Amino acid sequence: MKKRRLKWTSLISVGILLSTIFIGMSGISLANEFPLTITDDLNREVTITKQPERIISLSPANTEILFALGLGEKVVGITNVCNYPAQAQEKEEIGDYDNPNLEKIIELEPDLILASHGNPIELINQLEELSYAIMYLNPKDIDHIISSITTVGKITGNDKEAAKLTKEMEERIEAVLAETSSLVENNRPRVLYVVWYKPLWTAGSGTFIDELIQKAGGINIAGDIAGWPQMNLETV
Repeated sequence: MKKRRLKWTSLISVGILLSTIFIGMSGISLANEFPLTITDDLNREVTITKQPERIISLSPANTEILFALGLGEKVVGITNVCNYPAQAQEKEEIGDYDNPNLEKIIELEPDLILASHGNPIELINQLEELSYAIMYLNPKDIDHIISSITTVGKITGNDKEAAKLTKEMEERIEAVLAETSSLVENNRPRVLYVVWYKPLWTAGSGTFIDELIQKAGGINIAGDIAGWPQMNLETV
């Protein structure tokens, strides 16, 4: 399962880096009134009855978002691949990314759980049946990451900080595009993003990494292949 972990860790970590690295905002906005009902990326309606105080993150992406919004103190549990920022490693581990421990989750008494692609759908359904507020976020491109940050801000009562973070992300993306959009093809570097090397596994078209490479002015050499293909050295 190591390959899968690396794939999703690297995918979203790059996204958070676009927000001028890690900004760790402080101060919690109480603009939203609870209860809130939000539709998640599984098209489920999730009701948050009160402002969350005990949050479990089941993916590195969500962990980074929570800490970037200044919510680190409210995080009570993470998976064993949630290693950024460094403060996250001080939190209680509730198991593997693709096999979280249900009993440990229950022991931590969360009032909000953030899940993502790669977490077992059976576990998500089980937690929902146990009446836990579990929000599934599966951003597939930059715009979707921005909307996911906005969602996390909303359901945690931290929408003002989320707005600041997404604004900085958008401004940085615009600044990059201003430098790269006029590059002619011959001046665009050819890029191979190595997700894993045994076997050689990369990011093709339709992926978040492919979008990042293009916006940064590069040419993804795996861009003619969809998804997350394996490549041999001869092809590279």
